[in-house]
Amino acid sequence: MASQTNSPSTTTSARAETPPPEPPGKIDAARERLQQVAGQIEDRYRQVSDEVRRGAEKASVELRKGAKAARERGEEAAVQLREGYGRAREQARGLSKDLSNYVQEKPGTALLAAAAAGFLVGLLVRRRGGGE
Repeated sequence: MASQTNSPSTTTSARAETPPPEPPGKIDAARERLQQVAGQIEDRYRQVSDEVRRGAEKASVELRKGAKAARERGEEAAVQLREGYGRAREQARGLSKDLSNYVQEKPGTALLAAAAAGFLVGLLVRRRGGGE
């Protein structure tokens, strides 16, 4: 049977692979430092979370203000548009009434004016049509 001998080369390589044990004081100090760093990280995380939450709340308030202002401007524009449409409709009715009265009072003049307007429109259309 082969006998096992402890040669210096095998004992040296075994020692090189396993570091010597750390003293208990160093492990406790490292553990304490790790806990401090973890606590600082948690504190910073809470700080950042609070800042993000405050920023989101502020942005939400500003967005609501902007939406309200846009709604109000839209409503004002709609009111103005309705009023403008109403005025234009009334003016068109008045013009139509005036024209009807004019035609009833002076049918010959109205007929000649309509013929002249038709003739002018015909000339304009023919020119734009590319005929000449």
